[in-house]
Amino acid sequence: MKQISKVFIAVGLGIMFLGGMLDADGTYYVFLLIATALGAVVALIGVVILDVEKRREENRKAYFNMIRRKDKLDADVEFLGEFEDKKIAP
Repeated sequence: MKQISKVFIAVGLGIMFLGGMLDADGTYYVFLLIATALGAVVALIGVVILDVEKRREENRKAYFNMIRRKDKLDADVEFLGEFEDKKIAP
């Protein structure tokens, strides 16, 4: 997803750059402004995709660490529970 977002950003910025370089009069100027605005929208879509992917990655890491921590705590509890069945003195 990160690669796709970078493509969206690059294409959007390219459209905006080309729209800024071109010169037009009258009706074509309106079309040029619309094309530049669409380039900005495409670039913003790429930024949103990148942000969502970063949030998902952070949540995945947090969930993974929580599971590992929970497994370690459960392992300690099971380890202590093994000694309850054994006799200490004859």
